[in-house]
Parts: sequence; structure tokens; C-alpha cells
Amino acid sequence: MSIDLEHIGSRMVVARHILGKERAEIARQLDISSYTYGKYERGQAQVIKVLPEVAKVLCVPTDFLTKGPIDLVPATALSYRRKVSLKSSVARHVQGMASICIELASLIDEHVTVPAPSLPYIPIQSATEIEDAVRFLRSNLNMSDAPLRDAVALAESFGVLVFWIEADRTFDGVSFWCGDRPYILLNKNQLDGYRSRFTLLHEIGHLIHHRGPSDTLRHEEERKRLDREADMFASAFLMPASSYARRFPRFGSLFDILEDRSYWKASCAAMVRRAWQLNLIDEDRYRRLNVGISARGWRLGEPNTPLPEKSRVHQFFLDEVGEYGLNTRKLSDSIAFPISWLREAFPLSEQYQSEFTFDGL
Repeated sequence: MSIDLEHIGSRMVVARHILGKERAEIARQLDISSYTYGKYERGQAQVIKVLPEVAKVLCVPTDFLTKGPIDLVPATALSYRRKVSLKSSVARHVQGMASICIELASLIDEHVTVPAPSLPYIPIQSATEIEDAVRFLRSNLNMSDAPLRDAVALAESFGVLVFWIEADRTFDGVSFWCGDRPYILLNKNQLDGYRSRFTLLHEIGHLIHHRGPSDTLRHEEERKRLDREADMFASAFLMPASSYARRFPRFGSLFDILEDRSYWKASCAAMVRRAWQLNLIDEDRYRRLNVGISARGWRLGEPNTPLPEKSRVHQFFLDEVGEYGLNTRKLSDSIAFPISWLREAFPLSEQYQSEFTFDGL
């Protein structure tokens, strides 16, 4: 069987990105020049004889590099929350894992029927149009003004595939399209369920409102505007205007607001900002409440937050492959992926470590 050097190179690029490293760093580990390593990645030099060594440095099985072509998701296709603070190594890791998640999606499709993508495209020009879009979506979902029970389930009902990646605090989440399928990646290390829900809704806002050429995202002011719009969408969906206005404790203390978090499943900071957006509190009270949040250290983490919600699609998939005797280790071996990638993308996979038995086999 012939092996295409460009295919190998494309997989080397993705594996290097997942490590968060530049070409020069990998070249140094291989004790070759950056120029030679660059030719490997471009498929312009014979790499077969040193493939085991390359695979070791890239922390992947050799079979992963010979599976066929893979496309690195373009950086301009990714819509981040808080991209301005993202480290370059984290950005590369996100880009590489996004590419791997597209392959994992194909694997999921072999075992689970995922809802067809159904996110509408709703271009907006103002905050009022965002509120209208949220009312339209909630009406179609027969949600009225009730609190959102499960943000991950909502995304998956729209045909969005949700995955997780390991990252530091500079990363919250990212969304992108591959063909007609939408994807969202969240930070596995973000254990604040309220923040995770807001990030997920923020990314759904990007997927619904911000499509088309993404070259404008290179301009900082434009990126900030799109992020503000996605934040407004998340706030409006989590805390519908009419029901939120009726329930919000306008004259209560910060602790009264804190007590109401479990109803909306939103952070105290998000609730205060939503109240200000809806003119339920004036500028002075908004400032004082935010000073109180900062003084208590709640910017870094509020007390007594729930864990993030889980993916039902992932559970169905892992249950299905488990019935065929595939635990996480065997699954990673069968697709020539490092097991760390599966544990990263599928947090639930850590519950599927033991051997499975199925009497019907």
C-alpha cells in the first residue's frame, strides 16, 4: 500500500498543534532543521524512515500518521469567547483539537443518530433584534419564559456537536462550522457550571448571528462587538426579559441575588448585568453590586456553583461502543488516537475505563 507524504504531513500538522508547539520546537526535539521539518509537514520530503521517531515526539501512535488526510481547521473559522487573552500555545491546541473533533464526529455518526443541524441564521443589527431572536427561538422550542434546564441538551437538540478540551483559564469556549455542521468546544477544566452554561449560550449566539466571511474577526474592535452580541444573546436566553423582570430582587442585597442563581442557573455577575441591561437597576446600583462581587473574589469564582452539564450524545455513543466491548483504551487503539485525546474530548469517557462484557456477543 502506497503512503501519501502529504497525508502524513497533514496529520503531523494537527498533532503538533495539539501539543501547542511551533515547528521549530519539534525540529529541535528531532535534531533536524526547521526547514527539513517544514518539508515533512508539507509532504515535500521522505519521512517514512523516521516516522516512528516523529510519532514519538508528536506523542501519537505511528498508525495515526498514516491514516489518510486531515484538514487543520483554519484559525479564522473559530469564534472564541475572550480570544484577546488567549495564549498562542492554547490557540494552537484548540485549533488542533477542533480538527480531531471533526473526525470524532464521523465516529459518533457510525453509532448514534444525532439530530440534523437546525440552527437558523438570524443576522442582527441591534440589541432589540437579539431579544426578538431569543423570543423567536424560545417560542419555536415551546419554552415560553421558563428557565433553561440544560444548555448542552439545547445545543445538541439543534444538531450542534459539543466537545471539551484541556486548557487554562485563558480559554472559555469556541465555535465553528465544518460544512453544514456546527461545533462547540468548551474548557474541560472550567468546573463552574454557571460559567460553562453562559459560555455555551455565547457560542450558540455566534453560530446563529455571525456567519459568512470571518476576515473581519482579525480586527479587534469588530471582534469585541461580536463578542458583546454573543454575550447579549446568552443573557437573553438564560434570563428571558419578561419573567426575569418579574422575579429579579430590585431592592435586595447581593446575597438575595446570589440565592436566586439556582433558579436561572446563571452566575451572580451575569444576573446583575442582565438587570442593568433591562433597566431594572440604575448605573449607580450596578456599579455598587459589581464592586461587591469583586471585593468578595467572585470574579474568579462564585461560591457553591454546580458542576457543568454533561453530553447525552457522548453518553449514548460511549454506551453503544461499550456494548461491543470497547472501553476507552480499546476505542483509542481502534482509531489510532492517543487515549488522552479521547479523555479530553469526552469527559464521560473516564467512566468507561473498565472492561465490558456483553453476553450476546
